[in-house]
Amino acid sequence: MNAGRARQGSSAGRRASLRIKINGKNASIKAGPYVKSVTYEDPASGDSDTLDLELHNVGMKWLKKWAPEHGDDVEAGVVFRGFGGKGKFAKNFGTFSVDSVKYKGNPISLTMGAISQPATTGFTVTKKSFTWKNASVHAIASKIAKRYGCKLYYKAEEIKLKSIEQNDQTDSDFLKDVCDKYSLKLKVFNNKIIVYNPSVYEKKKAVATLTRSSFLGDDWSYDSELAGYYLACEVSYTDSKANKDYKVRVGVGASVSATASKNATKKARSKKNKKTKKKPSATSKTKAKSSSGKATRQTDTVRCLYVSEECSSVADAKKKAVAKLNEANRAIETLSGTISVNRKIFSCSTIRIKGMGIIDGKYFVKKSTIKIDPSSGSTQALDLYKIPQRYTDDNKKTKKTKKKSGSYSVGDVVNFKGGTHYVSSYKGAKGLTAKAGPAKISKINKGSAHPYHLIHTDGKSNVYGWVDSGTFS
Repeated sequence: MNAGRARQGSSAGRRASLRIKINGKNASIKAGPYVKSVTYEDPASGDSDTLDLELHNVGMKWLKKWAPEHGDDVEAGVVFRGFGGKGKFAKNFGTFSVDSVKYKGNPISLTMGAISQPATTGFTVTKKSFTWKNASVHAIASKIAKRYGCKLYYKAEEIKLKSIEQNDQTDSDFLKDVCDKYSLKLKVFNNKIIVYNPSVYEKKKAVATLTRSSFLGDDWSYDSELAGYYLACEVSYTDSKANKDYKVRVGVGASVSATASKNATKKARSKKNKKTKKKPSATSKTKAKSSSGKATRQTDTVRCLYVSEECSSVADAKKKAVAKLNEANRAIETLSGTISVNRKIFSCSTIRIKGMGIIDGKYFVKKSTIKIDPSSGSTQALDLYKIPQRYTDDNKKTKKTKKKSGSYSVGDVVNFKGGTHYVSSYKGAKGLTAKAGPAKISKINKGSAHPYHLIHTDGKSNVYGWVDSGTFS
């Protein structure tokens, strides 16, 4: 077998062949026999796709006539044979631009790094200052994509903006900042700019189902972190024209409140003092102090995410609060592991995990990394998060409704009657006493002894664990 092909473990029938073009010319024959390893990293957002090729430099050919240069166009993909069924299948990695060339000796080898980005590098290099007025996120992304000859794929709601500043930023950084404000994701792939709301892809049908045996050598890791779990989000902003400070809350305790800003308060006091020639009363001082919002935070017993943002209106603040609440809750449960290459799995796709107890569920692929190595085989490393219950408006996820036993879903807010909560859902798990009060269902493990995982939503209850059916309503 030549060095351009990789075997998967001891399965002699499995092999992978690199397909590569450099500046439009087929280089598969050149690269094939010299391949040491190929790594293709495919993140769902934040960074561009990357391709790393490590090549043997036999006869110093890659130092002479085959030497790559920065900016060279590279098209890459792999043809797999014997991976999950008969025949062959191909994975196209897309088009890249060489941005790193490294050589080392003993023996001489070349490592060539390439990044997926628009052919015109000004997208990530040239800084600009510009005020975008009466635009939308879609319109901004469209204009930037057109500027660099890229196709735009926009998979999100229309979000209108009154005004936003691009202040000495590259178009890449600026567009990412705009997307971040509304928890949209930005991805650059194959000369395309993709802007999307993760919820659009989270709702799509799972492309594959994985079990524990799917992970090579039982190589997987699962984490569940309460730190990222919130039941509400409160966005604070100042309306400079109206001289008012706003607090807009979504989720549990949804509300909108507005108070006069400090400047407005000072002006009002000044006018009043000129008319009455009296000092501000103790009562007015107390009111001004209480309007700061600090007391609200001190007494808030709900896990609430507090954010300060520039917002154009209450409606804009609500959009940002919902987006940030959903984004924070995507960090609750994560899973990573290594599998055999699966042609259906890319970043932004969804998969199902089965047969792993409380880990089971539907997951979103945050990153896929395919590595082809003639000595160790072809593998695919996955970084996943379990898709949480989504907030879409102020009341939808907090409205209490009576349900029949067994009809509850993750995200429902219920009234825990008090009793015992357990450290796991299985029979024989250690139990502790918990107080009654409102709580949210965060997980369900049907068929187990304690099938529902509850997390309290205020200070009345301390429930945080697995409970029996019938212990809440």
